[in-house]
Amino acid sequence: MADSREHRPTFVVATDFSSTADLAVEHAAGLARRRGARLVIVHGHSLATYWVGPANPLRIPPSFEEAILQNARQRLDALCERLRQTGLDVEARLVSATGPEAVLHVAKELDADLVVTGTRGHSGFKHLLLGSTAEEIVRNAHRPVLAIHPGDALPDAIHLRIILPTDFSDDAAAALEQAIALLSNRGTDCTLSLVHVLHTPVLLAPMGGDMAVRAAFIEQAREQAAEGLERIAKDLRGKGYTVETLVRDGDPADALAEIAREQHASLIAMGTRGLTGLKRIVHGSVADRTVRHARCPVLTLPRAAAQS
Repeated sequence: MADSREHRPTFVVATDFSSTADLAVEHAAGLARRRGARLVIVHGHSLATYWVGPANPLRIPPSFEEAILQNARQRLDALCERLRQTGLDVEARLVSATGPEAVLHVAKELDADLVVTGTRGHSGFKHLLLGSTAEEIVRNAHRPVLAIHPGDALPDAIHLRIILPTDFSDDAAAALEQAIALLSNRGTDCTLSLVHVLHTPVLLAPMGGDMAVRAAFIEQAREQAAEGLERIAKDLRGKGYTVETLVRDGDPADALAEIAREQHASLIAMGTRGLTGLKRIVHGSVADRTVRHARCPVLTLPRAAAQS
């Protein structure tokens, strides 16, 4: 007989004990409470060798390495205990590997439903650069990844406003379904904002110079997008969700960041592959640039996760 018990999600969050990592843990804890998920906090350590030059490896004494590990264990234990006191099911993992390797290993081992990581900005949100740990996790995880920026507001304890962009591809539809299932237990605790961005330079590239024809083509594309969004929205409303729709012109990543700011969104949730044919997230893709530019958390859903 098949096991009919409801699946209990497992969320994995990376920490290096920085302020941004602390914020990522708080976001992960909030979502874990909302979804009744188990939370696993991972810290990776790789201390065997430091290099002071190509031919001059500096070995760390075992006693010093053990002191560093003991400090990490204590900090993880204290963090877990604080969260357990709020009613969460929390586990600590101290893994002998680099931060990204540790998180990716644990996420794969546990078949995690979500990976949460902090990012670091260097020159303002518009020119946000992912830290190496976060970038490697986002690029290589075959699971949904929630990227948290410095200063991202914690989601409302009662209600989420989620921006859900779509290009109407099958991958985008699968990503929408996965995001909704992952983030919300019921339709009444979130507002979904379905968005399609018309990137007009791309649409108009194959066309001639007749301005009237170009304008009519754009208007037709806008109407078709609005109708497509409404079809998706009708289905979601039938499942109890509050859904809004919006068609916007412009660069997709910039437009999504602007919409999220205007709507005070809790997060943006999007697939990493659509009609562009990208096999994985790459530098310059819409998902990658949205993670870099948005002033709110961004959930990226790789194709493998969206289809699982």
